[in-house]
Amino acid sequence: MQTQVTVEPPLVSDHSVITATIKLDDVVWSVAPTTVRSSWRLFDIDAFKNDLLSTVLFVKPPGNCENFFALYDSMLKSLLDKHAPLKPTATGRRQSALWFNAECRQIKAKTRRLEEIFCSTRCDDAQHRWREQFTLQRSTFQKLYATAARRSTTARTRKTLWRRLNALL
Repeated sequence: MQTQVTVEPPLVSDHSVITATIKLDDVVWSVAPTTVRSSWRLFDIDAFKNDLLSTVLFVKPPGNCENFFALYDSMLKSLLDKHAPLKPTATGRRQSALWFNAECRQIKAKTRRLEEIFCSTRCDDAQHRWREQFTLQRSTFQKLYATAARRSTTARTRKTLWRRLNALL
């Protein structure tokens, strides 16, 4: 971890502006492989219907079944390419916290399941079970986070941090 702290001299009042830059080395962004997807967000169903109704498939359908399906396939592909073109997309995912383990995933899944049960039933017993599970989840996450933070903070790092804070005070 790299930090940079600057204290600006007071300008208008007797207060200083403190600016801190912290570079966290343990946060890693990984880029998922690029995938190609249709852009359905801008899909206009009315324009698609109008174009579909004006194709040869509806105006003058073929006589036999094999030609009909071949034409159907080619027309549908061309219309979808026009109205929902394929675009490459890449999603960035942040690396999971080091303290977030299988136990955390299991607790979080159970909390979500109890929340879904409460939302669908709206009964007091389901709400009570969900809130108890949520309290358990929060306390477990806090304990695991604190343990990981204690492990990652060495004596040297603590001394450096306190020295910098004392210089500011």
